[in-house]
Amino acid sequence: MKNFYKNNWQKLLEKDYFPSYLNSVQSFEFKDFQKIVLDENDKSKKLLNDVFTGDSLIIKNVFNKKEIIDLKDSIFDIEKNQEEKNFRMLDECPNFHVSNKKNNIAPVKDNYDETAHSHYFFRWNKDEINIFKKFDKIWDLIKIFSGLEKDSYKLNKPKDLILDRIQIIRYPLNEGYITTHCDASAWQKLNIGICFNEQGKEFNEGGLYLLDKNDKKINIEDKLEIGDCFCWIPTIFHGVEIPKLTNHNKKNWKSKSGRWQALALTVQSHRVKNRLLSTGYERFKKDPIKFKEMYRNTIVE
Repeated sequence: MKNFYKNNWQKLLEKDYFPSYLNSVQSFEFKDFQKIVLDENDKSKKLLNDVFTGDSLIIKNVFNKKEIIDLKDSIFDIEKNQEEKNFRMLDECPNFHVSNKKNNIAPVKDNYDETAHSHYFFRWNKDEINIFKKFDKIWDLIKIFSGLEKDSYKLNKPKDLILDRIQIIRYPLNEGYITTHCDASAWQKLNIGICFNEQGKEFNEGGLYLLDKNDKKINIEDKLEIGDCFCWIPTIFHGVEIPKLTNHNKKNWKSKSGRWQALALTVQSHRVKNRLLSTGYERFKKDPIKFKEMYRNTIVE
């Protein structure tokens, strides 16, 4: 199964670059998506081709609503009761949470910037909220679809250079955002974004968007419900506009309100020199072939 997807990714990349723009959005029930990925049939190959040309995927009902609400409450409790700290991914760093508003963790760089509060979780630490066990039901499938084994990188630590990381991001109401950017699609080919918000209740404007070929921002939020997963090749330009809620105009960084999202990603540790970093839209557009070549030539082993 690994070779089926790995070989097809390699064939596609021999002919073209990773996509930079959204083509369309496909939606699947979780069980149907699971069957397509694991059966390794013609549907699998077609879906891979569709994704490579810029389609994103909504996987419906991966988690039940209560499961996500309880997890969100647990994470917010951590935020309220544990001191903010910022660690590099070296040795066996602990789980931690930090806001860039307070600690300047994500300053303006390469023409993109962010205002948010992030929690980071790593597999080598005690998993007190069972977050990895919960997320692996979708993560395993995306790894297989990416041409990996489902257990790839699960035992890795920073010394191994590539590792699994979960990031929970809270974009505060009327304040949080990240500007348009793209990321490398190297080991794990698709980002996994897990919806933590009840549609229309916590914000009804702003949120996640992807750019189409006309540079139009395509908002994704009205297509998502709590417990869904949104998966896309991260070289597609994307960002988060400030979440807003009708008749709620105040800023309150410490409030649970706003846009939440979990990201399950395979990333480089800080043991890697010249790590592949996100690239802002304006910087990319100055020399697109340079970045497309860089992303395509990334070593995936």
